[in-house]
Amino acid sequence: MNKITILLTGTLLIALVAAGMLLYNQRSGIAYVDTMKLMEGARDMQVLREQMKAEAAKVSANVDTLTVEFDQLLKKHERELGSMTAREKELSVELLNAKRKSLVTYQQAVQNQLMQKEQVETENVLKRINAVIEDYGKAKGYKMILATANGNIAYAEQDIDITEQILEALNR
Repeated sequence: MNKITILLTGTLLIALVAAGMLLYNQRSGIAYVDTMKLMEGARDMQVLREQMKAEAAKVSANVDTLTVEFDQLLKKHERELGSMTAREKELSVELLNAKRKSLVTYQQAVQNQLMQKEQVETENVLKRINAVIEDYGKAKGYKMILATANGNIAYAEQDIDITEQILEALNR
């Protein structure tokens, strides 16, 4: 009889400790999100990536067209080089240099514009993600929600990872 009482008491004690730990985790108000998963799973970010990919393709096509035009001008210059006067050669080289510089300047400008646009739009998505995290945290009574990326948190129990819940709220 004593062994059964001790066994039941021990089992009850283990159950109480486990329930207490679970209750503490819920009441501690601490959770974390995986920011890499949020960025990959956010519908807004996926749409932005597709838009930027399409814009980059359009810019690339424009640069390719200008490059072909420059190459044609260069070939024409090379073909006619033997029949040109010194002044015509000089003017042709100046024209080629101006076209090349214009092409490089255009290419750099459009790449910079794309990068700036992507940066601004990514910041907007991040602001929205942060707002959703904040709203979710307030609604669920969290005191703190940590953000992790690339192992910034050395260890955390899986039950305080709310990444999936945030993704659901974000993609509604």
